Parts: sequence; structure tokens; C-alpha cells
Amino acid sequence: RHLDVSPAENVPGVVGTLTAEDVPGVNLYGAGGDQPVFTSKHIRYRGELIAAVVAVDEDTAMEGVEKIDVDIEEETPVFDVFEAMEPDAPLVRPDSESNLWEYEPGVTTRVMYIGDVEKGFEEADHIVEGRYTTGEQDHAPMEPHVSVAYLDEAERLAIHTVSQCLYFQLGQLSAIFGLPMSKIRYIGGTVGGGFGGKNHIHADHVAGIAALKFGKPVKYRVTRREDLQFSTKRGVFILEYKTGIKNDGMLVANQIKLWHDSGAYGGFSPYGAEKCSMFASGPYHIPNIRVDAQTILTNKAGSSSMRGFTIMNGQFPMEMQLHKIAEQTGRDPWELRFM
Repeated sequence: RHLDVSPAENVPGVVGTLTAEDVPGVNLYGAGGDQPVFTSKHIRYRGELIAAVVAVDEDTAMEGVEKIDVDIEEETPVFDVFEAMEPDAPLVRPDSESNLWEYEPGVTTRVMYIGDVEKGFEEADHIVEGRYTTGEQDHAPMEPHVSVAYLDEAERLAIHTVSQCLYFQLGQLSAIFGLPMSKIRYIGGTVGGGFGGKNHIHADHVAGIAALKFGKPVKYRVTRREDLQFSTKRGVFILEYKTGIKNDGMLVANQIKLWHDSGAYGGFSPYGAEKCSMFASGPYHIPNIRVDAQTILTNKAGSSSMRGFTIMNGQFPMEMQLHKIAEQTGRDPWELRFM
């Protein structure tokens, strides 16, 4: 409801502050292009950036942060995907009609199929159903998110980054800074652990804006506690399987419904849900498959890529499903897989 950064600027050793008004280009980034660098109105998750204090050292910066006058109205959050899909659920995006991500205008369910799954179930002698969940996980690399930015001798913005995908992020940063790519020296390649979490910008945008505004070298490092609490995670997946099998053990139909928790912003999640859909039946020959996938926004830190990005979220339940099928049809699990 109210933000006043001027008390921080009066602290000795504070160089200045940053808010949404200081973003020289577009105040949006992310794979979904929907996350603000600094939010100016609605806070979607605990840990979202509102303002930054630039100072001569870390202790002074923290003192400045404590002096910022901010008034936040707490609203009812939603953390569960099924609660988030209820008609009367609190909206993660206050200007939207629901918490479901639209893959394209008006389309909130991505459907992938081969063959005719209903016909496959008619041919089946047995039907096995299962529900599986993979939880939220943090990447926990040894090196947290960190960035150093400065203007070099050619007046280019130089950024030392821990990015795992330099050129994907360079395009986003170019838009944020309002600079052509030729004016940005993006220096990286050596990463102290990433595992997918450093495919998402966490520090480069803030350090870069500060260096541009104040003309001084700036380092922004996320602490281990902040990293664990507020950085992007492997998001929750919930999958329901219905598999049809003939008496001879052959799989003839597989119907899957999956829900992916995107957290507060789209990020890689819509793509991840599609990717999970493509691999959720495993490496097995099944002539009739249908997958219905939905991506849901919640008031949690955003979801991002992580080792075996969204593929393992479908591989694990399919293997569990095969174990159930082997049990119910009296077959050896390995024999069933080789068939």
C-alpha cells in the first residue's frame, strides 16, 4: 500500500536505492515474460523483490533495508493446486479470471494423444489406476545466486554471472536494461553447481540496474537462507494414471491427468508440463495414450528447471504403475517391462 525508500538513502554509506521506477527498460522477465524485476503493487510470494539498497558494504546495505518504510496489506494466500482451482480461490494474479495458466488464449488444458484411448480401454481385460505426487525440491548448489556488474572501459555493462544459459538470459537482460546485446558483456560459463536453478535470473538484473544507475561496481549475492526460501524450485507434480492391459500382458491404453504447481509466475512451468506429458508413459509401446495437463499458479516461489527437468516427474509414476500392473496380473515386473 505504501513504499518510501528515502529513510534508507539517509544512512551514511548508502549510495542509493532501486525500485520499479529505476528499471530502465521492461520491468518483466522470465521464460513466461510475466515476472517483474521489482514489484510495484501486488506481491505474489514471500521473498518477492520490492526494493534494493546499494551501499559501500553489506552491513550498511542491511541497515538501509531496515530503514525502508513499507506498508503491506496481507491477503489470503493459496498454496495447494486443487484449492487454487476452486472458483472462489484467492487469485494469484489479481487481474485474471483464474489461477490456471493459459497455454494460448482460452486454453487452460494442454492435451496430447495418440490413437483412441477409449477404444483401447474397451479392448483391455484389466484396468489399473494410480495417483502419484512428486514434491517441491531445492537445487541447493554449493554456490548461491550471485552477480557482479560494472561499466567497463568501453562503457559496456559487464556482468559476471553464474547463469547456466547465457544467451537465453542475455535476451531478457537486454530488454530489462533497455540496451542492445552489443552493449552488454555477459561473462560466465563457470558455475559452482546449478542443476537447472541457474537457468532462471536471480541476481544479474538487480546488479546490472544498480551499476547502470550509480556507475559503480555492484555485487549482489543471495544468502543461503534466501536461496533456500525464495529461489525457484522443482515444482510439485500430481499425476493420475489409468492403464488398460490385456491378459497377455500387453498395454493397450494409458490415460494420464497431470497438474503442475508453477508457483507465483509461469516461468518454465507450462513448457515443463508439456514435456512431462510427452514422457509420462515411459519408454513403453502403448498404442493409445491421452494426457491432459494443467499448470496452476500458487503463492509460492516460482518453479523452474531441475535435473531431468519434468521428465523424471512422469518416469517415476509410470514405473510405479507398472509395478502395480505386474502385481495385479501376477507377472514378474521385469518380464512385463521387456514385453
